[in-house]
Amino acid sequence: MIDGIIATSSYTYWQGRAGDAFNDLVGQMVAPAREVADFAGPFAETLHVFAGKVERMQEKFEGFLVHAADAGLAVAGTTVFAPTWRGPVPQSDADESWGEWREYQKRLREYDRIQNDVVLWHGDHKAWIYTNLVGYAAGLPAESQAQELNDLIRS
Repeated sequence: MIDGIIATSSYTYWQGRAGDAFNDLVGQMVAPAREVADFAGPFAETLHVFAGKVERMQEKFEGFLVHAADAGLAVAGTTVFAPTWRGPVPQSDADESWGEWREYQKRLREYDRIQNDVVLWHGDHKAWIYTNLVGYAAGLPAESQAQELNDLIRS
């Protein structure tokens, strides 16, 4: 419909060599413009999904930081530090440091769990990017329709 409106309007109101040149140029631009729109729409949807994934990932990682602090792990900014143990490892529950050792072991398990979750989230995120963004880009035509439009406009 837009093509018809442009053609009708330009042919009706702009005649002669200039009008013919304009109509020829517009006619040449329609197909590349459609092809750009055909790629841009799905790509915009993919980026919208990607943005949602990043927001969920950010919320999840903020939750990891809160959980780490609640579990007694050292947190500075966006970094969670592994717990450390100083001194000899207690050999039995009769050692006076046994309770501290058990607490250290709990913090270490929480640290390992959080670290594993972060690695899994990053792996899933990277796989999604490869499948959806890199895969999408691989399907784009070799010659850019946007460049063709730009060349037509400048000519």
